[in-house]
Amino acid sequence: MVKNDRRNDDECNDELTEEEEIVAEVSQTEKIKQLRAKLKESETKRLQELENLQRSKADFLNAKRRLEEEKSTIRSSEEVRLAVQLFPLLDSFAQAKADEKIWGSVDKSWRDGFLAIENQLRSILTAMNITEVEALNEHFDPNIHEAVGTKSSDHEPEVVLEVVQTGYMKGDKVLRPAKVIISE
Repeated sequence: MVKNDRRNDDECNDELTEEEEIVAEVSQTEKIKQLRAKLKESETKRLQELENLQRSKADFLNAKRRLEEEKSTIRSSEEVRLAVQLFPLLDSFAQAKADEKIWGSVDKSWRDGFLAIENQLRSILTAMNITEVEALNEHFDPNIHEAVGTKSSDHEPEVVLEVVQTGYMKGDKVLRPAKVIISE
C-alpha cells in the first residue's frame, strides 16, 4: 500500500508538473502577447512621432522659405523706392548736359568729375537691375512710353522722335514710363 501511495504521489507530482508547465507556457504565451502588443504600440508611437517630426520640419522649412521670400520682396521694394528717389538726380544730370553750347564751355576737369558722378549713379541702378526704357526711334508702346506731344515727321505714325524724360524699368516692371514726343 505504501508503494501504491508513492506511485500515486509520483503520478500526482508528474501531473502537477505538467499542469505547472502548461500554466507556465500559457503564462509565457501571455507575456509574449503582451510584449508584442507593447512593441506594436511602441512602433505606432514611434511612427506618429516620426510623422510629427517630419511635419514640424516641413512647417519649419515652409516658414523659412516664406520669410526669405518676404525678405526678398521687402529688399526689392526698398530698392525700387530708392531708385525712384534717384530718378530726379539723373534727370538733373541730363538737363545739365542738354545745352551743348553751355556744356562745351564748362571746364573739362569739372565735366569729367560730373560725368564720373553720373556714371556712379547709373552703376548703382545697374546693380539693382534697373534699366532705361528704350524709346528713341522705337514704335510707341503705351505700356512703357507716355506721349506728351506729337510732331509731323517723315517717319511712320507713332514712332518716338524725342525723349523728354527717360523712363526706367526693373526687369519687366515699369518704374517710370519714358515721356516722349511721337510722330503724327
